[in-house]
Amino acid sequence: MRLKLWTALLCCLLLSKTSYGQHKTFESKELRQAASLLSKENPYAEVLYHFTEDYLNQLLVLGEKERNWKMEADDVRIEEGGLEKLRLVSGQTALAMSAKDNRYTVELTNGKIVLIRLSCPMSYQLITRKKLKELEAEYLTELAAFRVPASKASPEVDKRDLQKIAPQLYLQRGTDYFLESINNNLYYVEEKGTPALAYDPGYIAESICNMFLSEATPCDVSLKLTVRQYGFKRDELKLPLKQWIAYNRSKQCDIYVGVENIGIDKLKVCVFVVNEHFKYNHVLNAEIPYTLLGEKKGDVEADITIFIPTHNLKALFEELNLTKKTR
Repeated sequence: MRLKLWTALLCCLLLSKTSYGQHKTFESKELRQAASLLSKENPYAEVLYHFTEDYLNQLLVLGEKERNWKMEADDVRIEEGGLEKLRLVSGQTALAMSAKDNRYTVELTNGKIVLIRLSCPMSYQLITRKKLKELEAEYLTELAAFRVPASKASPEVDKRDLQKIAPQLYLQRGTDYFLESINNNLYYVEEKGTPALAYDPGYIAESICNMFLSEATPCDVSLKLTVRQYGFKRDELKLPLKQWIAYNRSKQCDIYVGVENIGIDKLKVCVFVVNEHFKYNHVLNAEIPYTLLGEKKGDVEADITIFIPTHNLKALFEELNLTKKTR
């Protein structure tokens, strides 16, 4: 099992005052603006700052014992500094954010003096302050209403950057997720001397992987989606597969496909939609009839479980019987 680890450190000097009034309310318009600027390069920054400000205000109104209980329950830590130093935030205060070992850290400093360093787990529910039911309802509403941005010309693929794996088939190697057989590899065939995404009955597994990974795959497929939710609730939704792919991209998610079974007339896949910023996954299961490849259009029935914490997936991988594509 391989986990992707990354770290970012961003600083922004504040140019104005922060409010810390007699009612012990911590808020800063300038810090919010700074976080908004940081979010242009790091999607987690703005929502993480809003969580931090809200969480600090919750702690400020609690007694010491209640604070400790709450922080222990949420796995939130004050690594350095303290609440009493928030009153020292000024126009020279720097805001820094980092991500490491499945935790986020938010730090406010005056020069070398740490006013507060708060760390929390990369939990989407915790950071958004929403219950799972709220996130599920939001997912359904947003996905149904999402409009695919105007398509841009697909970047040309240089055949020299591809690996030839069959007489007429080329591989553009992507990255793996947990297992080598779960990846976002793309497959190409040569058309008039130019690489084109494979979507052909002669390359069943490769074509279906392309279909779930790229909006540029030459097909018109609709997804008949059953969304499994908390409390055994289910909702159904039909939408273009390309809309589903584009929506996931808009949420800063990566998509990976694993082939579970290659049958006589259909192929079974498991698709993982992974948000590395907030450590959650959507897991989609589908069976695709081979007739879809010849007709280049049709419906795919699938079910999806959403907002699964990444750390909960280990047991799932032990159960999956994933087939490595070989040729």
